Amino acid sequence: MDPVQKKYLVNQEALSLVFRGNLINYLACVVQRGKLSFGNGYLPFKRKLYTLKWVVSVRQPITKPHLVIEYIARYTHQVAIANSLITDLNHWMVTFNTKDRKTNKTVPVTVKAVEFIRQFLLHSLPSGFVRIRHYGFLANKNHNANLQQIRGLLKLPSQLVKVTPPIKVMMLKLTGVDITKCPCCKTGKMQLVAEIPRFSGKHP
Repeated sequence: MDPVQKKYLVNQEALSLVFRGNLINYLACVVQRGKLSFGNGYLPFKRKLYTLKWVVSVRQPITKPHLVIEYIARYTHQVAIANSLITDLNHWMVTFNTKDRKTNKTVPVTVKAVEFIRQFLLHSLPSGFVRIRHYGFLANKNHNANLQQIRGLLKLPSQLVKVTPPIKVMMLKLTGVDITKCPCCKTGKMQLVAEIPRFSGKHP
């Protein structure tokens, strides 16, 4: 038998079966103790769990949570390339800095402007796709019904009261700008006199 390469530890598919069995057994213990109530729906739910293909990952976990947030944020709240990485634009050629993952060093890359635009547009989502997609019980299709069921199983109120702070409080927290302060004298406070109605598109 040939030796295993690349620090192989365990078969991922076999591990998924073990993980599924252990988790379902733990769920059964919780139900038997009365800490989670399915009514008459536990057995069908259990059978459904066994029919699904479970996926586990045996890669080394990331030790610092903030690195995960930074990685995801690059795809959800930024464009394909930051302006600061583009160092030169001359004679229809674009030079930008990129990181060599093998050497962990920044290296300049120069391509034709048309090629740069092509690569940039590869990061544009096709029509109908969204940048952030939820899975599991938070999936958009049934997340309202799923959350209602979860609240019932956990014996929580059916609806959570969402308190929205005033816009002036949100702006001050997010931007540090007090929108109630007079933009001219910088000391007085703005007072609401009246609201201008929205234009309906039709003249009286």
